[in-house]
Amino acid sequence: MNDSGMPGEKPARSSRPTAGHIRQLFGQLDAATEPGEGHEPAHLLAETNRQDVFRELVWRMHNHPSPEVRYWCCYELCWEQPASAEFVEVLERQGEHPRIRGQACEGLGYVMEFARPTLAWYRRAEVALLKALDDPAVAVRWWSCFALGLAKSNQGSFSDLWFLPSTSGLPWRPSLVPASFSRSDSPKSPCDSNIPPR
Repeated sequence: MNDSGMPGEKPARSSRPTAGHIRQLFGQLDAATEPGEGHEPAHLLAETNRQDVFRELVWRMHNHPSPEVRYWCCYELCWEQPASAEFVEVLERQGEHPRIRGQACEGLGYVMEFARPTLAWYRRAEVALLKALDDPAVAVRWWSCFALGLAKSNQGSFSDLWFLPSTSGLPWRPSLVPASFSRSDSPKSPCDSNIPPR
């Protein structure tokens, strides 16, 4: 029997993590080196909704020596407590791992979707995402395109954005095409010659 006198029922546990448990989770997160190892501790830390934990995750996203830890901190901050200006800084850091910069793009998209475009950080984020469309890393380009779509950005002549074969060696990359360009001017695909005329 428990305190309520009902057999078989367990007393309700406190859902608020203790300081010792938080230190233990940060220890597990800091020790993560293999892909996926940092996900669970970062997730549990982000779910605490504590500002001191949030600040620690932001610090680790910027400064931790392990890319695995930086990635999972960035990932969890996207979902729990979006850090808009922090994501812009991660995206603009050219030496950062492309997966982490791509994750920052995703986080920016989620924040920008419901933010007012008049905010100062919004314009800085939009410019950084537009520049990221030409990034050499596929993940960064893909997630920046995703983020701009969520934000419904009308910058950069998106009405003229076509996906054409690239001349830079990248397989398919967005290219801005002049408005005078028509579909009949587009390069013929090798497959087009096998299609009988109608």
